[in-house]
Amino acid sequence: ALTRRARPVTSAVELSVIVPAFDEAPHVRAHLARICAAMAALGRPFEVLLVDDGSRDATAAEADAAALTDPRIRVLRHARNEGKGAALASGCGGARGGVLVFLDADLEIAPEQVGPLLARLEAGGADVAVGSKYAPGASQRRPLHRVLLSRLYLVVTSVLFRLPIADTQTGLKLLRREIARAVVPAIRTRRWAWDIELPVLAHRLGARIVSG
Repeated sequence: ALTRRARPVTSAVELSVIVPAFDEAPHVRAHLARICAAMAALGRPFEVLLVDDGSRDATAAEADAAALTDPRIRVLRHARNEGKGAALASGCGGARGGVLVFLDADLEIAPEQVGPLLARLEAGGADVAVGSKYAPGASQRRPLHRVLLSRLYLVVTSVLFRLPIADTQTGLKLLRREIARAVVPAIRTRRWAWDIELPVLAHRLGARIVSG
């Protein structure tokens, strides 16, 4: 089983928010500002790492403009599109915080949900906390058939992998830095299946997982 620490790894940055982005130019600056505002409200030192996954539009330029006005924002780039999992892995490699926060660039789940999920992680002495698209504050912009397929997928994965979480495909996840170091290098997939492989591997290593 993984060795747990009473407190996160000591760092000038407590929280690293990793935001994978692909073709998000129209709203990336506004969303980065909203993320920073939500994180600042927590009263802890943080950074936001936007990972531009080979976007075909001006995502990188818009993110760079945001970083010029807010030094808490950093921008990482892939020369070509490698997939969401690859972008998150790059973000993990560049993160400095004791707790890593995954948040999708489209803000399907509101950044204001990070605080309550962080409280659950710390109160439960957990290693990983997983949010949910079905939690209050999350938006549902998908067609009904996709929502139904997603719920069926959740049932199947919970039966197959016996994970103690309500939503494996959510973009909101928190994990302690030492867990990321143990799990991320072992993940083989580079795209959307990364979202399920990460908690599965963490669970197999004995990580304590809570769901939001």
